[in-house]
Amino acid sequence: PLSFIDVPQAIYVEGMLAIYELNRIELLRDVFLWAYERSCQQYAAVKQNMVMPDLFRLKHRQQLAQAMAALVRGLHAPKLAAIRKATPATVEKADRERFVQLVQAEFKGLHAGNAVRFGLRPLEFETWAALHASATNH
Repeated sequence: PLSFIDVPQAIYVEGMLAIYELNRIELLRDVFLWAYERSCQQYAAVKQNMVMPDLFRLKHRQQLAQAMAALVRGLHAPKLAAIRKATPATVEKADRERFVQLVQAEFKGLHAGNAVRFGLRPLEFETWAALHASATNH
């Protein structure tokens, strides 16, 4: 099993005692099988709800952090011209427009709780947010 967390402690202890005191494995075997089947069901449910990672975002995560931090620290509004100017030169020409869209999307969800992902200190974000409250979700 992936975990014995759901196994009632009393049944697990009885199974262990049966092995040590009676040299019988049947009870613990049944507990193990039950826990394994339960783990399989939980794994299948979790796997069903998983979303494939955004490979573009992963590829450009450092550049995204650089652009976001530059815009916030420079107290710039997340407008197209400013985002294009803040786009690092390391972003390939073919990826630039999609990168700009990614930055715009990140600004729509930017708040004090996730600004740290971009290397921003709370005070830096608060200063920027005070100037550009309409760009944030406050």
